[in-house]
Amino acid sequence: MSRNFDSFEIKIVEYNGEEDRMAIVLLIDQNGHELEQIKLKFVTANMAMEQLEKTGSIVYENCYIEELNLLNYRQIQGIAPDELILLNQFSLKNCFLHNEQNDLNLSHIGVMGEPADFSHSIFYAPSFTLEGAKVHSGSVNFEYSLFRAKTVNFQELELKNTSISFKNAIFKECKVNFQRTHFFGRATIFTSAEFTDGQVDFSDCEFQSSEIMFDVLRFGNGKKNFSNVNFGDGTVVFDKSEFCSGDVLFRNVQFGNGAISFSRVDFGDGGVDFVGSEFGIGEVTFTGTDFGNGKANFKHVIFGNGLTDFHFARFGEGDIVFDRARFGNGGVDFRAVEFGKGRISLNRVSFGAGDIIFEASKLDEGSVELKRCDFGSGKINFDSLEFDKASLSFDDVDFGQGLVTFRRARIEKLTLKSCHINNFFDLRLAYCGKLDLSGTIIKDVIDLHPHDYRPEIQSLEMAGIRLLGRIYIDWHQVNLKELIYKQETSYRTKADQFRLLKENFNVIGHYDEEDLAYVEFKRTFAKAQLLEKTAEKPKKKIIYKIQHFFQWLVFDFMGHYATNPIRVLKSTLYVFLIFSFLYYILPFFTSSDIHSSLFPPDDPRQLGPIAKALYHSVITFFTIGYGDYYPAGYMRILSGLEGFIGMFMMSYFTVAFVRKMLR
Repeated sequence: MSRNFDSFEIKIVEYNGEEDRMAIVLLIDQNGHELEQIKLKFVTANMAMEQLEKTGSIVYENCYIEELNLLNYRQIQGIAPDELILLNQFSLKNCFLHNEQNDLNLSHIGVMGEPADFSHSIFYAPSFTLEGAKVHSGSVNFEYSLFRAKTVNFQELELKNTSISFKNAIFKECKVNFQRTHFFGRATIFTSAEFTDGQVDFSDCEFQSSEIMFDVLRFGNGKKNFSNVNFGDGTVVFDKSEFCSGDVLFRNVQFGNGAISFSRVDFGDGGVDFVGSEFGIGEVTFTGTDFGNGKANFKHVIFGNGLTDFHFARFGEGDIVFDRARFGNGGVDFRAVEFGKGRISLNRVSFGAGDIIFEASKLDEGSVELKRCDFGSGKINFDSLEFDKASLSFDDVDFGQGLVTFRRARIEKLTLKSCHINNFFDLRLAYCGKLDLSGTIIKDVIDLHPHDYRPEIQSLEMAGIRLLGRIYIDWHQVNLKELIYKQETSYRTKADQFRLLKENFNVIGHYDEEDLAYVEFKRTFAKAQLLEKTAEKPKKKIIYKIQHFFQWLVFDFMGHYATNPIRVLKSTLYVFLIFSFLYYILPFFTSSDIHSSLFPPDDPRQLGPIAKALYHSVITFFTIGYGDYYPAGYMRILSGLEGFIGMFMMSYFTVAFVRKMLR
C-alpha cells in the first residue's frame, strides 16, 4: 500500500453475506489525484473482539479493520484499564486500521508465543496507543507501517527477549512517545524510519540489545528527547539521520561499552544537548556530523577510553560547550572540523593519555577557550589551524607531557596565559595577529623559529614569563623589537621582556641577538626609570632629563652599551675630530694656544694650525704626552678633558671588543 497519500475514500462491498464484505480503499494525493486502489477484507471491531474471545488472539492479514478499540472489550469483560489482556498471538499484517472517532487503544496487552507482525499496516485514528503492553513473542515487526494520528503512544512498552523493528516506518505529523520503554531483545531497529513534524520522546528508555539502529532516520520539526536513556552495552548507530529543527536532547544518557556512531548526522538548527551523558569504552564517532546553528552542549560528559572522533564535523553559529567534560585514554580527533562562528568553551576539561588532534580545523569567527584544562601524555596537535579571524586561548592550562604543535597554523589571537609548559612546544605559526605568552611558566622548549617559511606575527606579549627552559625565536625574522615596542604596556614591562630575551639568547648561544635584546633592555629600563622618577618628583624633571640624555649619549649612542666595538671606534673618531676642531678654532677667540717646546714660533719646522691641532689631539686622546707640543691657557682644560675621555673610550672599546671575541 502507498503511504504517501493525503486522504482516502472507503467503499464497502458485500459479496457473500454480511460476514464476507470487501473494503475498496481509494488513496488520494494532495492534488486530489488517485494514487492507488486497494481491495481488502472488511473486518469490524466486533468481529475482532469475537476472535479474541474465542481464540485468545487477534490475527488478520490484508484486512480493513474499522473502529478497533480494546477499551470496549474491557468494559464488556469487566477488565480494569491497567490490567493486562493476554493474547496468544497478535498480528495485523498489511492491514488498514481506521478509527474515525475513537482512539485506537491497544494499551496494557500481553503478547506471548508467536511473533507480532504489524508490517506494511496503516494506523489511522485520532490517537494510537500501545501503552504498558508486555510483549514476549520473540519479535515485533512494524516495518513499512504508517501512523496517521495526533499522538502515537508506546509509553512503558516492555519487550522481553523480543527484538523490534520500525524499519522504514512513517509517523505522519504525530507526537510520538516511547518514554520508559524497555527494549530487551537482540536488536532494536528504527533504520530509515520517518518522524515528520511533532515531538518524539524516548526519554528514560532502557535498552538491552546488541544492535540499536537509529540510522538514516528522518525527524521533522519538534523536540527530540533521548534524555536519561540507558543504551546498555550494545552498538548504537545514528548514522546519516536527520533531525531537522527543534532541540535534540541526550541529557544524562548511559551509552554503555559498545561502539557509538553519530557519523554524518544532520542535527538541524535546534540545540544539541549531551549534558551529563556517559560513554563507555567503545569508540564514539561524530565523523562528518553537521550540528547546525544551534548550541552544542557536551558539558559534564564523560567519554570512555575509546577514540572520540569529530573528524570532518561541522558546527554553525551556535556556541559549543565541553565544560568539565572528561576524555579517556583513547584520544580526541577534531581534524578538519568546521567550527563556524560560535564560541567554543572547554573549561576544566580533563584529557587522558591519548592524542588530541585539531589539525586543519577551521573557525570562521568567534573563539576557542580552554581554561584550567589538564592534558595527559598524548600528542596535542593544532597544526594548520585556520583561525584567521578567530581567537584561541589557553588560561592556566597544564599541557601534560606530550608534544604540542602549532606548525603552519593561522590564528588571529593566540593566548597562553599563566600556562604550564613542561614539554616541547612547537609554535612555528604561519600567521598570528597577536601572540600572548603572559605569565606562562616554560620548563622546556618553545620553538618559534621555522626554517622553511617566514612567520607573520603582528603582536607579541611576553610579560611575566617564568623561563626555566628555552625559547627559539629569531630577532629579525619576526621583528621582535618592533613587536615589543608596539605593545600598549609600560616601559618597565617592555624592559622585563627584553631582559628575558637577552637571557634566553645567551642560553641558546645566539649572542648577536643577545646584544640586540640587551641594548633594548637598557634603553627601556632607562626610560622607565626616567618616567618613574619624574612622576615621583615632578620638580626635578629637568635634572632627570639631563641625566637621562648624558646616559643615552655616553652608554647608548657611543657604543650601544659595549655591545658594538665598531661603533665605539666610530665614536672615538668623532671625539678626536671634535677636539681637533676645538683646538684649531679656540686660538681665534681666546689667548689659548698650543706651543712647541722644540722650535720658536717663527721656525718653519713648526706644524701648521690644522696639523698641530690634529697631532695634539692624538697624543692627548691616547695619553701619549711626548712633550714636543703642550697647551697653554684654556687649552689646558680642554686637553685634560680629552685625556680623560680618551682613557674612557679606550677602556670602552676594550670591553666591547673582548665581549665580542670571548663569545
